[in-house]
Amino acid sequence: MSFTLIMNDGQNAGKSLSYDKGEVRIGRLRENDLVLYSTGVSRHHCTIFQRGGKYQIEDAGSSNGTIVNGKRIEGPASLNDGDAIIVGPVSFVFKLDSSGQMASHHEALEHQNSAGVSEAKTQAVDGAAVRRMLRQSAPGGSADGSAPAAAQGSAEQPRRRRVTGQRHAAANGESAAPAAEAAPAGPVSMAEEGSASSAKRVTGDPARRARLAEAKKKAEEAKLSEQNPEPIKEITAKVKPRKPFGVWWKEQPKNKKIIMASGAGIGLLVIVLLILKTLSGSTIVQTDYSDKVFPLNATNSRKIYGLGNIKPERGYYCADKVSFSFDYAGGMAVLRYSVSSIEAPNELAIYVNNKLAGYAPIAPSRWMPDVRMRLPASMLNPHAKNVITFDSTRNPPEKDKWGIRQITITEKPLPDADPDRAMQLFSLAQEAYKSYLVDPANLSVSIGHYGDALMFLERLDPKPPLYGQIEVAMKEAEAALQDIYDTKMFQAFKAQKNRNFEEAREILNDLMRYLPNTEDERRQEIQNRLKYLGQDR
Repeated sequence: MSFTLIMNDGQNAGKSLSYDKGEVRIGRLRENDLVLYSTGVSRHHCTIFQRGGKYQIEDAGSSNGTIVNGKRIEGPASLNDGDAIIVGPVSFVFKLDSSGQMASHHEALEHQNSAGVSEAKTQAVDGAAVRRMLRQSAPGGSADGSAPAAAQGSAEQPRRRRVTGQRHAAANGESAAPAAEAAPAGPVSMAEEGSASSAKRVTGDPARRARLAEAKKKAEEAKLSEQNPEPIKEITAKVKPRKPFGVWWKEQPKNKKIIMASGAGIGLLVIVLLILKTLSGSTIVQTDYSDKVFPLNATNSRKIYGLGNIKPERGYYCADKVSFSFDYAGGMAVLRYSVSSIEAPNELAIYVNNKLAGYAPIAPSRWMPDVRMRLPASMLNPHAKNVITFDSTRNPPEKDKWGIRQITITEKPLPDADPDRAMQLFSLAQEAYKSYLVDPANLSVSIGHYGDALMFLERLDPKPPLYGQIEVAMKEAEAALQDIYDTKMFQAFKAQKNRNFEEAREILNDLMRYLPNTEDERRQEIQNRLKYLGQDR
């Protein structure tokens, strides 16, 4: 049994999504079976599953909940044909699909029809009955299967003619010789006929005498050829001599010479280029900078570091890891970077002074810009050189691609510890986060308030429980902003690819509202894209 979800509104209204699975997950992340790129849809929003021969739906702890027939469900709820389902801002109509049962019915009918055809083809046929029927339908046929009288008469006529001939020969005083004796196989003389009547027929027929003489002559020639065989003649094949290439080339027309010479030149050039490419690829040896510690500055931050097709003028080949040194004055340090070719959550580890501080986010294909991470003050050495390391956990032994760029570490002075002020900023951040659907800029504002609240707790040791709550809320807000950025950038790229430039500009301008901070590199990337789309097409 399968089911179909029919979208009820939006630009995809009327679109049908059919599933033949025991469980279908719905959410905003790509790992779901049905991915809905909408800000009102949670990462894992709800699940439709089959239990006891019926389909049910259960909310996965989403922010906006799941609504069935106008009521928000609190646990597993049964689904019937025609039920209305609302997931965030998207609504569906649930339809049970009976195509599987209809297909089984059609297959049964086809099997029945094919069986009938097979039986008709393999049905036994009585040959004797057919012959009797044909004889009865023929003119003069009888029911007992005997042949018609005319047919019998025609079959007996040659016999009567032969008897009549013999009687005629006896009446004329001739012997009725068998047919084999009347026409001997080899040359026969008149003395060998064996009867006077035969001799009379031979001598009285000139044509027969000529045939007998010719047959006798051929028999004698065949006997002589066997005794004296003719010698075998030696046959020598005449081979036409091959012309030298120079003579053959002079005989060719001028236009043919030009075509052949051009083709040979192009083929030789292709072979030379392939050889040069092979030799150049095999002789290039990339220097591995995995053990080098780069000083973190504005020049190095623009380079690319990692494993991949990195040209020397654009970056450094680092198969395993890359390290940077920086100064720390005792404030709140924030790491910012861009990352690419990361396919697993724990693929690229980040160490601060050889202590694990976290992991880079997943960025499987294109570059993910402006990734931020607060460096724990307990891992940093004030007024001394510190080292931050990006380490690919798969390499070695593997040679998995990865890359980082635009690495910067900014530091803010830490204020005195003030838990009350931290609580106020935490409350402001939560209010801003709840209202970002009304004003998209509030999402970035909430992230800023979360960061400021942490600063007023940074000097406390040990950290209060509020510190952990703020960290969790801040990560959730940052993930929501990144998801919105990725979704809208993908939509804009798709519209641009389809040459819908006006639609692409509208999507990018809407995305700008989520990033009011002019220092955010994601905002700068949007501005560059808008500038490109603003050109005359």
